[in-house]
Amino acid sequence: MEIEEAITLIRNEKHKKMLLDFKTSFSEGDLFTVTAHSSNFEIIVSHPSENDFTGGAEQYFIDKKTGRFKMGWHEHPMPIPKPTKIDEDVH
Repeated sequence: MEIEEAITLIRNEKHKKMLLDFKTSFSEGDLFTVTAHSSNFEIIVSHPSENDFTGGAEQYFIDKKTGRFKMGWHEHPMPIPKPTKIDEDVH
């Protein structure tokens, strides 16, 4: 699992806790994604909202060789709608 592998690489305990918190808070749907690339893990965290003032998104990278954790970009505020569940009628 990419998230577990990424967490084990981080040497800074503060960043390790932050990533674990992200995993706990944003693991539903597409709100938290970890993608493995050849030299790093890319993490995207989205914070949904019902308006344009509290939503946002962030990108982070974990270097696979050094375990260094760095921010790529962040965008706040930005409208990221809360996911809605679609109830399907079963006949």
